[in-house]
Amino acid sequence: MENNPLNPTLCHTTTALLLAGGQSSRMGCNKAHIAINDQPLWQYMLSLLNETHFREVIISGPEGLPDIIPGKGPISGLHTCLSKIPDNGHTQAVLILPVDMPLITSELLVQLVDQGQSLKTPLHYDNYQLPLYLPITEALRNYTEAVVHEADKRHYSLRRLIAHLHGSTIPVPDDQDWRFRNANTPDEWQHCLADV
Repeated sequence: MENNPLNPTLCHTTTALLLAGGQSSRMGCNKAHIAINDQPLWQYMLSLLNETHFREVIISGPEGLPDIIPGKGPISGLHTCLSKIPDNGHTQAVLILPVDMPLITSELLVQLVDQGQSLKTPLHYDNYQLPLYLPITEALRNYTEAVVHEADKRHYSLRRLIAHLHGSTIPVPDDQDWRFRNANTPDEWQHCLADV
């Protein structure tokens, strides 16, 4: 993991949400428990988030907070996360990160938070919906609360959430696309391990 060359205090008003409650159907086992550097993947990712100096890190899934309303994908985790964040202004945003992105760096996360704070809008990198920076607003809370009760799976899409909240993107830094690689299958996991 890289040392963060940017000002770590940028993240002090942002809560990180680590999505670790997926079904892992294509992997054939719980991705969060796959071993990396002699520890479960969820602990490896938690260490990265802790090093990035977020105000708080919330784990969505069996290792942390179970979903209040399960079965809605990342929206379930976001809904539960928002229910735990008081509306007092101390936490101004949520940074969502999936557990199966072990090549991401603290520098990329902080750059996203930095730009998100400047633009005051939902933000992600071009071509990648995650990680996702979300300012905590009444519109975000209302949308998430409504969508989590929908029966139509199309409403659970992060793409819809981003569009509804008029989100934006920033370019991926040069030659950094490989750091956004997900591990959804055993083969993809082996490719990730080769670059850790």
